[in-house]
Amino acid sequence: MQPSTPSPRLARLRDFARAAILYRTGASVDERAERAILPVGEAIAVTHEPALKIEAALAQLRGSTYGLRFNPKLGYGFDCGGTRHLVLLSSELERGALLAALGAKRRIAGIVAMVDGSDTAASYVARHLIVVRPARDGIDVSVIDTDGDVQLQGGLRRDGKGLALTLRTHGAALPPTAVDGAVTDDGVTLDVRVFVGGPPVKRHGEVDPIAA
Repeated sequence: MQPSTPSPRLARLRDFARAAILYRTGASVDERAERAILPVGEAIAVTHEPALKIEAALAQLRGSTYGLRFNPKLGYGFDCGGTRHLVLLSSELERGALLAALGAKRRIAGIVAMVDGSDTAASYVARHLIVVRPARDGIDVSVIDTDGDVQLQGGLRRDGKGLALTLRTHGAALPPTAVDGAVTDDGVTLDVRVFVGGPPVKRHGEVDPIAA
């Protein structure tokens, strides 16, 4: 009888146990061990999309827009998990007055839409809402999925003539994600990293391979 192949999760537990032993004994640590014990941030490129490209995507946007109209001059794109995503900001947010508009009131500032794989045409559908709320020391920001679960939490804080953006994953079940950036009156820059690797979370009833 052939031995059963371990599940990806058990394989990660074994890699973590091996890495912990190497760290504990001071032995040489290879790349496999490094990734098993410390998550590695993988950058996701975010680009400011031309207005014509955003207008074409908006024409293919289906489903609810949550009452928003969008500013085609403030659209950003990125690929994650092999799927195209767009950050679409409200038409109430305009270049030249972006900071004042963001800090004026609570609002849904935009959405994150993704290509809907169920269609043969490249249509987009909203997957997350970007919600902002003025705070004493800046602007609180939440990225919430369309089921109401918070995915990213953080805020915008004053930094020179603009605002510095910091968002982090909200919830242990989500892939660790860091979104940093800057907002000026003229637009947004984003630095997105998804962390892979690191120690797996032990489930109830599982044997700890380090203690075994």
